[in-house]
Amino acid sequence: AFLIFLRLHHILSQVEKMTQPCDGLDGLEAKKCCALADYEISADYESMMLDAFRNFEPSDAAYVQISEECTSKKRKLAETKVCSTIDYHHNEDSCTMSPYVYKRLLLEEGILEIPDPPPPKEITEECKAMRFLVWTRNTKDFNAGHSHKGFSYTCAVWEAIQLNRTLVIDTFSGMGKVYTGLDFTVEVPHTLWYSLTPLKTLPNGGLIYSEYEQLCGALGVLSEEKGEIEMIYSNVTHKELLDKSNVPVIVRNWEYGKNQLKYGYQICRKPKEPSKEKLYFYKEPGVDYSVPTAYKWPRYANWMQRIASDIDEMLNKSLENGKIDPPVCLHVRRGEKLKSIEKYPNLEKETNPDGIYEILSQFLKPRSTIYIASNESNPKRFFAPLESSFNVVTLGHLPKLIQVSEFLPSTLALIDYAVLAKCKRLIPTFKDENSKGFEYHLSLSESNK
Repeated sequence: AFLIFLRLHHILSQVEKMTQPCDGLDGLEAKKCCALADYEISADYESMMLDAFRNFEPSDAAYVQISEECTSKKRKLAETKVCSTIDYHHNEDSCTMSPYVYKRLLLEEGILEIPDPPPPKEITEECKAMRFLVWTRNTKDFNAGHSHKGFSYTCAVWEAIQLNRTLVIDTFSGMGKVYTGLDFTVEVPHTLWYSLTPLKTLPNGGLIYSEYEQLCGALGVLSEEKGEIEMIYSNVTHKELLDKSNVPVIVRNWEYGKNQLKYGYQICRKPKEPSKEKLYFYKEPGVDYSVPTAYKWPRYANWMQRIASDIDEMLNKSLENGKIDPPVCLHVRRGEKLKSIEKYPNLEKETNPDGIYEILSQFLKPRSTIYIASNESNPKRFFAPLESSFNVVTLGHLPKLIQVSEFLPSTLALIDYAVLAKCKRLIPTFKDENSKGFEYHLSLSESNK
C-alpha cells in the first residue's frame, strides 16, 4: 500500500508540474492548456508502448502497467483545479490517440499547429498521386474481444480491396474493462496481438498509422481544405465511395458527426433490404461482399504461432508409428456461459472434470494426451482431477514456453486458438460446433452455442 501511495504521489507531482503553465488561465486559453497537457501524456505513453514492443519479449504485463500509469495521470489531470472546471478534449480511459481525427480536432481549435516550414512540394505531389483508406478508431471495436475485432478488420480489408486503396489501420489495439476486469482499457501495439501479413499483402498494401504518419500522414502534407483528404461516415453508400477516386485520402470516421452504424463489421455484413432506421445499411446491387480467405483477420502474431507450433510438436512427440493415439484437444467454454442457465442448463456439469471424463473415457485409452483450451480462470488447477486418468496439458503446464501470469486471459485465448487450429482431433463445447478427427460428431455439451 505504501508503494502504491508513493507511485500515486509521484504521478500527482508530474501532473502538477505539467499544469503549472495553466495556473491563472481561464476560458479558451485554459482549455487549450489542459488539452495540450492531455495530448502530451498520450504522446509520451504511445512512444513508451512502441519502445517496449521493440525492446522486450512479448508480454501483456508491461502494457498493463503502462496503461494503468497513463490513465492515472489523465485522471489526475482532470481533477486538477484548472482542468476540472473545463470541457477539454480528453479520454481518461484511453492513453493512445485515434488516428487522424484526434489531431485534426486539436488543429481546428489551435491546440496544435502545422509545422513550419511546410513539407517539400515533391512529397506533397507524391502523396497526392497515391490513394489511401484510413480506418480511424471506433471505440466500440477497439475495446471489443478478439473475434469482434477480427470481423471489423476483415471489413476494412474488404473496403480497401473494393476501393483499390492502400489501407491504413490503428497503430494500437485495446481490450476493454469488461474483458480485463480492470478499471481501464489495456492498450498495446497492434502487432503484439496480430500479424500484419494480411495487411502487407493486400493488392495495394497497407500500413499502420504510425508508419503512415512518417510521410503522407504527417501534419501539413495533405489537407481537407484543398480536397486532398475527406472524412466519410457510415451513411455513405459504396457507390459514393467509388466516385471519390480522385480524393487521395478517405478517412473512415466513426466517432464524430452523424453515423448510422456502430461497428466496423457492419460495413461488409449487411442485410439484403434497408430498414426505416438504417436506410443506407443494406447490400447494394452488384457489389461483391466476399473477402478472400488470405486476407481475413485475425491472423495471430508471429510469436503466438511459434508457441502454438512448439506446443503442437510437444503434444505429438510421443507418437511412435501409430502405437499411441494422437492427442485430443478440448475447447471448454465456461466463464460467462455458465451464467446463462436457461440457454445452457447442464453446462456446468458437462464441462467440469467429471463431465469431461464421462465423454473421454468412452473412447480414449488411459494416459492419453489431452490439451485443454478454456476460459476457466485457472484451467491447470480446475481440470487437475483429470490428471489421474489422462496426460493433461494446458498453457499453465508449460512455463518454459509461456508464463501465463504475464498475459491477459484474452491473449491466452488467442494462443489457445492457434493451438486448436493445429490439432488433428478436436472436441468443441457445443453441439452445433464442428469436431475434428473422429468418425462421428462429438461435443462436450448437448446445448447449441
